[in-house]
Amino acid sequence: MPVFAADPVLRQDFAKSADTQGWRAFGEGAAVEVKDAALELRYTAGPAMKLALLPLRTLDLSEMKSLRFEVRTDSPFAVGVLLAEKKPDGGNYTAIIWSNGGAWQPVHLTLADFAPTEGKNDPVDKDHRLDTDQLENLGILDFSQIFGAMAKGNSPVYAEPHDGPHVISFRNFEVLRDAPAAEPADAVDTYGHPQSAWFTFGGASLEVKDSTLTVRFRQRPEKGIAFSRVLPLRDYSGATHLSLDVQSDQALQLVVSLKERNVNGVEGARHNTDIFIPASDKPDHRDIALSAFETDGGGGRLDLKSIQSITFLDVSGETAMTTLKLRNIRLTKQ
Repeated sequence: MPVFAADPVLRQDFAKSADTQGWRAFGEGAAVEVKDAALELRYTAGPAMKLALLPLRTLDLSEMKSLRFEVRTDSPFAVGVLLAEKKPDGGNYTAIIWSNGGAWQPVHLTLADFAPTEGKNDPVDKDHRLDTDQLENLGILDFSQIFGAMAKGNSPVYAEPHDGPHVISFRNFEVLRDAPAAEPADAVDTYGHPQSAWFTFGGASLEVKDSTLTVRFRQRPEKGIAFSRVLPLRDYSGATHLSLDVQSDQALQLVVSLKERNVNGVEGARHNTDIFIPASDKPDHRDIALSAFETDGGGGRLDLKSIQSITFLDVSGETAMTTLKLRNIRLTKQ
């Protein structure tokens, strides 16, 4: 276990019933309040984002190496943690946490867990790195709000409706001077943190335990169940294979996608391959050649310096209740 500095950069326990300790609500109709030693963000999910916001201009977070807190949501959905640099030259960086709803989830995020936001309306960071001495805001938000349109459209991926009132609670919030050991340079995810950085658009539960991601879902014949992970900036140059250990209690046909980062608001290319997972009570090691990935629309090569996310999509077309386990996902050179 890592040894943390006795004195964190910032600690907020929300012990006083009315003191939000600088946090405020952002977005129409959103509100924050302290309840039972936790800060609650109450809002109505919809197209416009709502978040709990902590202004940082008067705080010195230059020594920040990690964030640690607990989060609870009223239902299963993805929570985003936003670090916003000063504008005009700074960017926005987000880490994603999955909450299964109804229970407190421990969270420990390092700076390496934060990826730049890269939509067409997002600011561009002039130096392309997260600078803790340039932070102006910290936010906690409902990341699943952006999936609402999928539930109403004709997407081949299953998504659950998410509009309506919701609550995000968090407590024991700390900004730390220390962080857990960094993941290996070739790691996509080795599941070394207590929270899941993977999220689903709907229809699945996600749990990290004993360095394993467990995904439980009911297969759907008409639409696929998908789960994804946004990757922080990392150069995987030289990798030849996607390596992982996988185990499922039902036979699965999965599409694996690697998506490149957006450039100047233009959507990055997506590269896909299919894998078959037989039902088994033992894990199976896979080395998937990157040459097997085909680019949507044809042409183009996978840019290993620009991988934004990885997605698994079940296209088995069955209806069975399934438990899938993943360990030690890496981009390796063989």
